[in-house]
Amino acid sequence: LSTNRVRIDLITICKLAETSKTYSYHSGRHSFASLITLEAGVPMETICKMLGHKDVKMTQRYARVTQKKLFEDMDKFIAATGKDFILAL
Repeated sequence: LSTNRVRIDLITICKLAETSKTYSYHSGRHSFASLITLEAGVPMETICKMLGHKDVKMTQRYARVTQKKLFEDMDKFIAATGKDFILAL
């Protein structure tokens, strides 16, 4: 399966879904890294290997912390320390 075939299929899917938003092969990698793995608690080093990166810095460009993950981690921190903080977004 070539990246060009994936690109063509994504265009077709967007048309069928009647969305004006476009998606790319790389947006799928970003979603996988952020929404599917990082948000599920998979360590960054593991995501790095899953994406085939040699350096975790590259993975950090793909895997962005979502608000959901941020709030979950803050709740864990508060539960572990007994300290409450205001989370500035």
